[in-house]
Amino acid sequence: MEDKLLKGAYPAEEFADEIDALRTTGLQPGASIGWKVFNGVYTIPKGQWSVVTGLSSSGKSTWLDNVMVNMAREHGWKFLVCSPENQPIQRHIASLMEIYVGKKFGLPDPKYPGRPDTMYMSVEEHRLAYAFVCKHFYFINPPETEFTIDGIQKIANKVYEDFFQFDGMVLDPYNEIEHKRPRGMNESDYVATVLHSFRDFARRLHIHFWFVAHPTKPVRLAVKYQKSDLENEDVRKPVYQKITLFDVSGSSNWKSQCDFGIIVHRNLADLAAPSLIEIEKVRFRENGQQGTEVPLYYDTLCNRFVEHPDDLLINRRR
Repeated sequence: MEDKLLKGAYPAEEFADEIDALRTTGLQPGASIGWKVFNGVYTIPKGQWSVVTGLSSSGKSTWLDNVMVNMAREHGWKFLVCSPENQPIQRHIASLMEIYVGKKFGLPDPKYPGRPDTMYMSVEEHRLAYAFVCKHFYFINPPETEFTIDGIQKIANKVYEDFFQFDGMVLDPYNEIEHKRPRGMNESDYVATVLHSFRDFARRLHIHFWFVAHPTKPVRLAVKYQKSDLENEDVRKPVYQKITLFDVSGSSNWKSQCDFGIIVHRNLADLAAPSLIEIEKVRFRENGQQGTEVPLYYDTLCNRFVEHPDDLLINRRR
């Protein structure tokens, strides 16, 4: 009687051709995210997923917007964005346009005489930036009754099949989903189920998926004082304990199950200091280097993260 293979069981011999091909190509990293300092540290493969976290006002959502703009520019990637915190959508579009051009959106404002006209997009830059966003970004904002795991995936599937074949998708934040945890299931098991669902979703569509997830309430260590840039008075700036992936609200499954874990740290007591982008988790070594912190400077005028202070818009216009 002829033996039959078990469903879901595979002999190594079945992958002979793939192994021969892999020997030639080697283990390839994912796509770069646009900053040279991240080469070899965090690259993006399809079929995997990342979680991005950080304290409130750390800039985690804006950093991820920068990643998407960079990858759209360098690799032609397209993105589906579900971001209830970035509403209205037209404001989010304007922010993406600023990142793309590296200048302020809108027209010069006489209330800010220190900002020359050259800090603002020209008519042509505005047109090109909007065309760029239209080509590379698609937005969904499900009604409240459908802002569930099944509802989001159903709409995303429809967009992918009929309108816009995207390479990456962002859900920002996870905490906004209307969760329907079955009776008797604890939170840890429920989070594991949700993450498995989106992992399978990313593999099936062959995309990279990003969650933005809020941490639990931070532990305040101290309060620092500094002189305000605008007024001659002391300003209180709290200092918080550094967070890890285990602090993501919901469950330790975030660290154990993610392919990549990114934490955006920003020193609110010294806004001139660079933000630190920590790569806490990398599942496969060819895609990055965990335990690395990369400094980037946040440009408040155009929402960009840049590698050097000289690249800030205020310094480029002097």
